[in-house]
Amino acid sequence: MNFSDFIKIALLFILSSCSFGGIVVGVIKFCSNIIAERLSKKYDLKLQKEIERYKESLEKSNYVSKVKFDLEIKIYKDLCSSLFAAKESVLLLFPYTDSIPPDKDSQMKMWKEKQNGMKNKIKI
Repeated sequence: MNFSDFIKIALLFILSSCSFGGIVVGVIKFCSNIIAERLSKKYDLKLQKEIERYKESLEKSNYVSKVKFDLEIKIYKDLCSSLFAAKESVLLLFPYTDSIPPDKDSQMKMWKEKQNGMKNKIKI
């Protein structure tokens, strides 16, 4: 065995190991792409589930806010109608001085009638 045979064997060994290495690298790359794709799908599914849970919780809080808002609007409407009735009754309670009867008994009777009417309007 001379030196040229040794160099040929070494070159064949290097070429065969490179082709084997290329095959191994190709298989690893192919498998890693498959694994990465599966992990990506799994992670996307997990994120979608979390997003759906978050949307559901937002929708529940939004529903509670809508119900609370509707209740507040109803209360404001009731208060406004009572306040407008009170304002109208107060304006009617204190008439112009020329429409007040001159004697005390008829004045007290007039005030009592107006107070009762105001109470009925305001719903006290």
